[in-house]
Amino acid sequence: MNNNKISIVTIGHEILIGQIVDTNSAWLGEKLTETGMSPYSIISIADDEQQIIETLQSLSQTHDMVLMTGGLGPTKDDITVRSIAKFLDVPLVFFEEVYERIVHIFQKLNRPLSDSTKAQCFLPEGVEILHNSMGTAPGMLFRKDGFTLISMPGVPYEMKAIYLESVLEKVILPLIQKNIIQKTLLIAGKGETEIEDLLEPVISTLPSGYSVAYLPGLGQVRVRLTAVSDYKNGELSAEFEHYISLFENILGNSIFGTGDTNLEKVLGQLCVSHQLKIGTVESCTGGNVAARLASVPGASEYFTGGLVAYTNDIKKNIVGVSDHTLEIYGAVSEETVKEMVNGGLRILGSDIVISISGIAGPTGGSEEKPVGTIWLAVGNKNHTETKKLNLGKKREQNILLSAQAALNMLRLFILRYY
Repeated sequence: MNNNKISIVTIGHEILIGQIVDTNSAWLGEKLTETGMSPYSIISIADDEQQIIETLQSLSQTHDMVLMTGGLGPTKDDITVRSIAKFLDVPLVFFEEVYERIVHIFQKLNRPLSDSTKAQCFLPEGVEILHNSMGTAPGMLFRKDGFTLISMPGVPYEMKAIYLESVLEKVILPLIQKNIIQKTLLIAGKGETEIEDLLEPVISTLPSGYSVAYLPGLGQVRVRLTAVSDYKNGELSAEFEHYISLFENILGNSIFGTGDTNLEKVLGQLCVSHQLKIGTVESCTGGNVAARLASVPGASEYFTGGLVAYTNDIKKNIVGVSDHTLEIYGAVSEETVKEMVNGGLRILGSDIVISISGIAGPTGGSEEKPVGTIWLAVGNKNHTETKKLNLGKKREQNILLSAQAALNMLRLFILRYY
């Protein structure tokens, strides 16, 4: 068997029928890859005892480790514990420490204990308990004949807590034999192919053990540089940072952040550091930009508010777009979004305003202005910049892409003028 051959198994009928999206596997796969231990396979199975047992029997013959999520809890369909006990051929035994913790949690919440809650405390004999700081169902660690099985709840925030607080330190990190370092650059305003072409002169010189991954998303690309080496940490870090600096020099202001941040968080930091107030006037995006800005804790320090000026009447009577502009140029035009910025500056008391007007689709376009035509503007009292997007016919995608482009346009505006 290959060392560190790992499979991720998610349990839940709702995953198989498409009722929910399996985000657990994606997150675990990313975290494992960060340590240099990319999963060999990802499997989703139903809440079925026989299927769980057969899956574990098969994987235990071909893999070193399985990370399993789902089916842990107080309800009758939570059968993972029983299935694991049968796979291990051990009885279920009562764990007093698990029960005491649940009692303590329920007392703090002033909730009564039920028989089903107490049933969570019967776990396979010989299990190592993995503390769940975000819920009552504990994670479980089993080792059998060189095979390691880790079982965690399916609730994403509970699974993440158990992995980060227990699994990573107890199981994953002790297996790592090489030095691994990674950094992810977040890029907006450039496509995957363009970025790859720009970085190619540097990538072609990367030493052995280095790899680059491109992870495209809506309106952004994540570029991850990974280095695996026998170097001492200090030596590897210095070399790694040299190549990161080359990437940064090439990509410049297209990089808006690193790691797991997003544009709205970065904008919040920029606004706070420059003591700026920002506002939004939106049409086709229906408040999407405002919602993203307001989602950041502490946004009230810099986000004054947003207007959704969807109809021409609101654009004219509330925002102040002139009749002449709407009649001659139309609601979806450079002239209209400029006047929307001016109206927003007047009404919202902001230093900078973003405005958007377009045809999100899937209907409503014309030969002159097809579906996907979007106009953006960002401005203050002295400068206004505009941009036209020519997107596709998918409404939801157009809204998300427009909002992302507007936020990036605002970021670049601040960098340019402040």
